[in-house]
Amino acid sequence: MHTSDKVDVYVDITSNPIIEHCKNIRFAKYPAKYGSGSQVCAVDCVSRLPPLHNLQGNNPEPQDFSHIKASPSPNWTFVSSTEDIDWPSLESLGTTNIEDILQKLLPV
Repeated sequence: MHTSDKVDVYVDITSNPIIEHCKNIRFAKYPAKYGSGSQVCAVDCVSRLPPLHNLQGNNPEPQDFSHIKASPSPNWTFVSSTEDIDWPSLESLGTTNIEDILQKLLPV
C-alpha cells in the first residue's frame, strides 16, 4: 500500500503486508464470519473482531518501507483490542457473495 493515510486494513494473508509513504494505518484480522480469502463462510461464526493479541504471534507483521529501522514504525499499529467493532451478519446483508458484501460495506 502506498501513500495512504487513516486507513483500517483487515487482513487474512500469510505474507507480510507492506506499506510505504503511509501514516495512521491500523491492522486487524479480517472477520472470520466473511470467510477466508475468496471463500465465504455460510455460518455466522464470529460476532466481533478478535482482540489485539490474536493478530500478533504467528500472523503477519506489517513491514514499513519508509521506516527501515530497528525501532517500531510510527506509521502503523494494530486495531486496539478495546475497540468494539460490530460487523453486520451475513443474514443482514442478504448475500454470501464476497463481491456483493464488499459493495455493501465499502464506501463508493
